[in-house]
Amino acid sequence: MPDQMKLGIIGLGKMGGNLALQAIEKNMKVAGKARNKKPELEEKGVKVVTDYKSFVSYLGDPKVIYLSLPAGHTVDMILEELLPYLRQGM
Repeated sequence: MPDQMKLGIIGLGKMGGNLALQAIEKNMKVAGKARNKKPELEEKGVKVVTDYKSFVSYLGDPKVIYLSLPAGHTVDMILEELLPYLRQGM
């Protein structure tokens, strides 16, 4: 049996949270990175973490990460914070 697909979502607001729930319904494992815990998502099966180390280690290789963030400076800032936890090609 193939491994279950894992999806990482950074930003669990309205759009990111709903995407996470849809992925759970499609039998994917989902890790979400948020500033605060999201009990309403956690009780539905989303692994919610507040740090990048836990987020990246949950995903394994290769990583699929979706950014649900406001365009512009926020994306640049988050990518800068995330990159040290990623390896090229993974």
